[in-house]
Amino acid sequence: MRLNGSVSKYCRLALQCLLPALALPAVAAHAPARVPTQKYACSVGKEPHEMRFIIELAKEKPVFFALWTANRGYRCSVHATHGDVYSRWSESGGHTVIKMVDDMGTVTIGGAKGRYQIKFDDINKMRFCGMEGEMSGTVTLTRGHRECGWEGEPL
Repeated sequence: MRLNGSVSKYCRLALQCLLPALALPAVAAHAPARVPTQKYACSVGKEPHEMRFIIELAKEKPVFFALWTANRGYRCSVHATHGDVYSRWSESGGHTVIKMVDDMGTVTIGGAKGRYQIKFDDINKMRFCGMEGEMSGTVTLTRGHRECGWEGEPL
């Protein structure tokens, strides 16, 4: 073996083979367990004036929600994932309360198996949609239904 100021090719080969093998057990031991999820999705209206909603549950608790809209050339996307930096999630009276950062609105999710409601309160349209004003309303998602009920101002 020759060492001329750098690691020889044999040492490099040994490092390339041994280091990943040594690291695998430590990585595998700390990998998070995957929890099965349920998804509910529905829409209101038809293109080009359409609203789509989705909620994802893990162990009957919401872990993700999203609202996508298209109306008169505006596109809007409001979404949050439990644990992200854009929202703060908490439980209150059997409901999940999501506060969007920077006082950009509140989303409350409640319901039981097969039927969930997402309530949007004072969601800042400029931040999420690029238009003036705030959005408030309630959507009801029911298992097995593609259409959902929207109560609130149209977007």
